[in-house]
Amino acid sequence: MSVGDLFFWLILLSIAEASNVSYNQPKLDAYAVWNPNAILFANSSVVGANPRGLFVDTNDTIYVVDQTNSRTLIWFNNSINPTRTIYGDMSKPMCIFVTTSGDMYISDYNANNQTRRWSQNSNGSSLVMSTSSGCYGLFIDTNNSLYCSLYLAHRIVKQWLGSNASAVITIAGNGSSGSGLNQLYNPGGIFVTTDFDLYVADYRNKRIQLFQPGQSSGITVAGSLSINVTVTLQGPNAVILDADNYLFITDGSAGRIIGSGPNGFRCIVGCSGSSGSYTNQLSGPWNLAFDSHGNLYANEWNNYRILKYTLLNNTEVKSYNQPKLCSNATWSENGSTFANRSMVGRYPSDIFIDISDSIYIVDNDNDRIQVWFNNSINPTRTISGISFNVSSIFVANNGDIYIDNGISNGYVNRWIINTNSSTPVMAINSYCSGLFIDRSDTLYCSLSTQNNVVKKWLGDSTTIATTVAGNVNGANGSSLDRLSGPRGIFVNDDFALYVADSQNDRIQLFELGQSNGVTVAGNTSLNITVILDTPTGITLDADNYLFIMDRDKERIHKSHPHLCPHPHPRPRPNPHPRPRPNPHPRPHPHRHPRPRPNPRPRPNPRPRPNPHPRPHPHPHPHRHPRPRPNPRPRSHPHPRLRP
Repeated sequence: MSVGDLFFWLILLSIAEASNVSYNQPKLDAYAVWNPNAILFANSSVVGANPRGLFVDTNDTIYVVDQTNSRTLIWFNNSINPTRTIYGDMSKPMCIFVTTSGDMYISDYNANNQTRRWSQNSNGSSLVMSTSSGCYGLFIDTNNSLYCSLYLAHRIVKQWLGSNASAVITIAGNGSSGSGLNQLYNPGGIFVTTDFDLYVADYRNKRIQLFQPGQSSGITVAGSLSINVTVTLQGPNAVILDADNYLFITDGSAGRIIGSGPNGFRCIVGCSGSSGSYTNQLSGPWNLAFDSHGNLYANEWNNYRILKYTLLNNTEVKSYNQPKLCSNATWSENGSTFANRSMVGRYPSDIFIDISDSIYIVDNDNDRIQVWFNNSINPTRTISGISFNVSSIFVANNGDIYIDNGISNGYVNRWIINTNSSTPVMAINSYCSGLFIDRSDTLYCSLSTQNNVVKKWLGDSTTIATTVAGNVNGANGSSLDRLSGPRGIFVNDDFALYVADSQNDRIQLFELGQSNGVTVAGNTSLNITVILDTPTGITLDADNYLFIMDRDKERIHKSHPHLCPHPHPRPRPNPHPRPRPNPHPRPHPHRHPRPRPNPRPRPNPRPRPNPHPRPHPHPHPHRHPRPRPNPRPRSHPHPRLRP
């Protein structure tokens, strides 16, 4: 067999191994994000008061272990309610793993410390493993070996499930709790790759450990004790991997889910810093699983529910424009009047332009919104009947207009475009100086008089908003966790919030889940940027470069990394030219060098073709051209050598 044939068969073997798994490992974008507001998949009336085990197979069949009722619930074919329930032979089921053949392996914790197998087509079970204590995590690798994490025994054991089943052996941890690399302290969830690398959620040590095949000492790949800077964990319960072997972790004690990628670790959901029962909060997340579409499922111990987090499409259409610009793009400094006082009043408080280039302007003087469609010169629609003193608007993809009515009725209202009616969607105790809706359908409002920014998911029926930036009690300040008179806001695809912190003369960036901002523009920024004087508006282009309205300086700023190359660059003279020696000198075209005898004649080498031929100064390299009169004779530095 040739090397090429061997390589081909190795590729086929790796593909077969990758496809011979029962769980999902989606191929994710480097900037993949999930809707932080979960869909309630099942509550306590369905899964009981203690749902522990969770598994989603490649057919998107969902398995949940209901420990309270000693049963396993199964959802087939995207069903809303469980389509099968398995009872019997269990008193306190803890975790589950399902094979490609549909066989279920379920551990019974603290009762008889057994792991049993339910075949797909039978109602009975058979014993496959007995351990000294109950399993907190189960996994079956591609070699048909069953792994079990012994939470109370501080070790991981495995047993081959072949026809001649082997004994149970320890492969990680030495049985005593500790933080050494060969120790574990209450291990929870486990994951084994097709290369037989074992990942362990080492709960009490607040870390994720990697044990490579045959190694008794682990490598800390996430947590405060890791070799590289990763993420601080408070108590990880489970770990899974995507197609590129990036980690996804339930940090149970912190009430959040952490993900990694080529850009490092970041919080995915539950990033507010506080546990709770809202759809954007977690309390005691336990297990984690992908479906075939990249959506995430998580079970909660404290809230007794199963949640689904939808993977968002990076290519979904936005309602606002983010053009791709050259970094040295310029605009005319002389503006033209688009609308005068007779159209928009004395104080047009806000403007919005959608992706169809429809223009919306708030006319506060006349309590209306003027709309220009299809590049019209005059307004083509007038929305009247809105409340007095509207400060800001935002237009959604479907054309609905979100209007600040904080002064009039203490709400942000949604004006439904096809019904000419409005409904309150978010309660506020002041007016919004800026409104924004991100791609997870979350509405943001900057409360300049309250010195903070609040948000609320529009998929929830409640109108209660939560603070995401600035002091929750409204105290102003210039520290990184404070704002003073926030105005314009913008949220990018990664849910990073930009705030025009007007009275602090700066632009603040709040990453998802972070209460401390980073100054990205203004005289207090880490890097030299620009001095601002009361910035009131901000927007970003397709490359996330900033465009800032600097109100008191009456100017607009833009950021850029460097100048774009000109399509036809002009040659620039070198102010300090330096002569460079020619490594291959040739006879001057106007001189005939003096013949010199060769002291060591050599045979003529075989001629080689020149890949880059240059014209010879003479028509033939071994002839002298006929003398031609020079129409423009010039003085020569060496007259004796002139032909």
